[in-house]
Amino acid sequence: ISTDENVPMLMTSLMKAAHNLVFPCSRCEENEQIFCDIGLSALRLLTSLTHENNVAGFQVCQQYRFLNPSMSSDSYIRGVDLIFILLHQLASERRQNKNEECNSESEALIKARAQHTYDSIIFCLKALTNSLETTSSLNMCKSVVNLDLLNRSSSSDKKPENALAWLSSWVVDQTLPFR
Repeated sequence: ISTDENVPMLMTSLMKAAHNLVFPCSRCEENEQIFCDIGLSALRLLTSLTHENNVAGFQVCQQYRFLNPSMSSDSYIRGVDLIFILLHQLASERRQNKNEECNSESEALIKARAQHTYDSIIFCLKALTNSLETTSSLNMCKSVVNLDLLNRSSSSDKKPENALAWLSSWVVDQTLPFR
């Protein structure tokens, strides 16, 4: 994360920790569960900080420079985009995990991962909702409307999808069991 002055380090650090530590949980071993728990704690704290907090909502909507050693240049991304991308990755992972068969040895681990993924999705949705309810939500709305997500579920279909269209479709899909 950028170390420039005037950058709110707590919010950017929480968003980056959540993104880096929550999503890999679906592939981590039991002894690496601590990293996933740290990521989930970062999401919990981010959700709490954005609740009825205009300053935090504004900071989530700002664009930040993330230092990326694997690329020749730094990456710039809005905090809300980072949360949205994490939500998309988690939802895609959850869909894939539902299709996996489990044996008796790994059943408990798979259930724990599924619960962790579910909790992370809920915290992402709540953080986005909290940010949207702040006075700085106009910046967030513009950011979400212009955000495109890559479809990682199919290697042949790399066509970007609008984040808002994906979220609408995903939420409707979540209600199918209740129809």
